[in-house]
Amino acid sequence: MALSTETLGRRAQPCKGFTLIEILVVLVIIGLIAGVALPRLYAISQSFELAAQRATLLTDISNLGYRAYTSGQAAEIVSAAGTPPTAAQTPAGQAPRLKIPAGWRIEAAQAIRYNFNGICSGGSLTLVHPDDSREVLALQAPLCKPPSDSAQP
Repeated sequence: MALSTETLGRRAQPCKGFTLIEILVVLVIIGLIAGVALPRLYAISQSFELAAQRATLLTDISNLGYRAYTSGQAAEIVSAAGTPPTAAQTPAGQAPRLKIPAGWRIEAAQAIRYNFNGICSGGSLTLVHPDDSREVLALQAPLCKPPSDSAQP
């Protein structure tokens, strides 16, 4: 009995889809890419977080004079003996306070005073980043705004 050409034609058509080996190769490639990229993504997210904390801290320092004016309370940024400031401090205790993120420090060689009218005495601050790198900010009286072109670490 001879085979019909119709039967041979059906068997000769290739099946549609991927083989198991092709799928495994793709999964291995995806795994290698993820293994290389994920640690770098974590480092990038950490650097963005530090940049955001720095920007927030600089904004808080910039606004300290205005906050002293609106509250009517004088404030100072000081470094007590052996302990860098964790906030703007004042004898009245009700002055505007700096919100310093965890791991950051501010060091001031001399106290920087913000009067009740928002005018600042001027001075120099050192921002100590969580990785212990330092950034010196010159605050010029009377506004004491950190330079807008401060280089990011």
